[in-house]
Amino acid sequence: MSHVRYTQGLIAILETPVSSDETNDRLYAMGSEILVNYDGTIAFLTTGTRGDHDGPGLTLMENPLTLLDAFMSALQKSGLYIKNRESVQFFASVYSDNTDDYMMTSKVKDGKIVQGD
Repeated sequence: MSHVRYTQGLIAILETPVSSDETNDRLYAMGSEILVNYDGTIAFLTTGTRGDHDGPGLTLMENPLTLLDAFMSALQKSGLYIKNRESVQFFASVYSDNTDDYMMTSKVKDGKIVQGD
């Protein structure tokens, strides 16, 4: 039986695409909270994941400014670069736990983060 997952965080387009598998392995080994999407074009940080809920609920988010500082610091430590702080976007995502999450499958199209082709 699948469950609905809710997560939120920050997401941004990388200046230069990277190898997703190699980069995520390196980030994991560093203990980084950042991940890179399958295309290696987007970096994201999730927080506040909540699962196994059947309906409406309240999930509180960290202070957005604190979260932005943490995201920028983690990017710098990991050697990943984005255009600038202003290009960072907040997101919320609801997905089934038996599928890939939307952050991993997102793509860059016409300079914007999109879902699907």
